[in-house]
Amino acid sequence: MRGMDEATALLEALTHASPTTPTRCPRWTAHELVAHLAAGAREMADLAEAHLSGRPPRATRPFGEREAPFVAMDDTSVREVLVVEALRLAAATDALEAAGEALVFADAVLGAPQLRLHGRVEAAVHRWDLVGDDDVGDELLGQPDLTRHSLTVLSAMLAGGEDGPDTRARRCGGRPLEAVLRSPGEPDVVARSGDATVAFELETSGVREPSLETDPATRLLLLWGRWSADRPVRWLVAGEQRRRLEGLLLPDRYAMST
Repeated sequence: MRGMDEATALLEALTHASPTTPTRCPRWTAHELVAHLAAGAREMADLAEAHLSGRPPRATRPFGEREAPFVAMDDTSVREVLVVEALRLAAATDALEAAGEALVFADAVLGAPQLRLHGRVEAAVHRWDLVGDDDVGDELLGQPDLTRHSLTVLSAMLAGGEDGPDTRARRCGGRPLEAVLRSPGEPDVVARSGDATVAFELETSGVREPSLETDPATRLLLLWGRWSADRPVRWLVAGEQRRRLEGLLLPDRYAMST
């Protein structure tokens, strides 16, 4: 590592981003990205504290509901709140670890190690949203433990509707699809979609024919619905099968072919 962890790298990127700076996630400016991070930290901290105090569990609030108050803040305030909520989440995570407990966030069961990993994934991916492609991002995004965590969390969140499994399934044609995403030197990632389901898992055999090959950093971005034309992807399927796989992995505005 280049002496910079994911959170430090993200915070450094934010110091150079004005509120209206567009990001590589089409929905967000830099201000909206900070609001997303602050809202997520508060929601996780709320759920963790409620669990630890013995209060009845509740469902994770959807993105729009939990983010709206933060988007409405001025940029200086929302950045300050992000720091406060991140520290609060860190304390709640330590308390969960001490109690040997876990919380349920968007249908994913996350103990303290998983919560810390999730924070690292979010920081690495959202730094890329701000900065784009560079060597630091490639190193952060290419870490195998971030991919392993993402497979578990994405599968749970998609099953619970957090990222819209119906939408992803519709984009790949609404019919069963199975694809092998290969990064040489790393275990394969298998993506599966059904009528209204999407799931990802790791496969170590390496005996199946891949649907695409790319580096680990690009593969992680693809799992989270991101890509740039400068990132190398070797597609090993064509025609309708490629279009359906693109639909599974990428939002419409990221589509790589017409």
